[in-house]
Amino acid sequence: MWLPDITTGGWFFCLSVILCILVSVVNRNLIKYNIAFIVGLLTVLITANSQRQQQITKIENRMVTAVIADLPVVTPQKTSFKIKTAHDQTFLLSHYSGYQDKSKSPPIPDYQPGDRYHFELLLKPPHGTANGVGFDRERWLFRHGIDGIGSVRQAQKVNAMEWRGSRPRSPGPGL
Repeated sequence: MWLPDITTGGWFFCLSVILCILVSVVNRNLIKYNIAFIVGLLTVLITANSQRQQQITKIENRMVTAVIADLPVVTPQKTSFKIKTAHDQTFLLSHYSGYQDKSKSPPIPDYQPGDRYHFELLLKPPHGTANGVGFDRERWLFRHGIDGIGSVRQAQKVNAMEWRGSRPRSPGPGL
């Protein structure tokens, strides 16, 4: 017998619908609450599935233009920060200073929230260690909408005119 491939979320949704129908048959006053529950659950499942499809699935090199999305965390060896791309992907990045010879490596830029950069990145799928009792980093990354983690190979700041992709506009009438 052929059965479609249904994920855990799909089974959870199907069982919830069956349970809501049974409760509605027993108590007709709960129909509107059951409908609201089903619509809310369906919305959550669709949102989680679309985020899951947007995540990076394999290691890849990528060139992106993005905006720094939060305050960077700066240490002597690296700077970590989140970026948001034009395709609504969010990546957690680390820009490392040279470990072998710091005199030959360029300095790490002073990243500020809202700054736009062209990045050359090495991206990896969001992952964490398999620890059943401790902190689940993969779940934390998913919860915060992180589509991939990576390291910066090169970064070049983009000026405002380049980002808009247009020439300067003249002031409007009366200005």
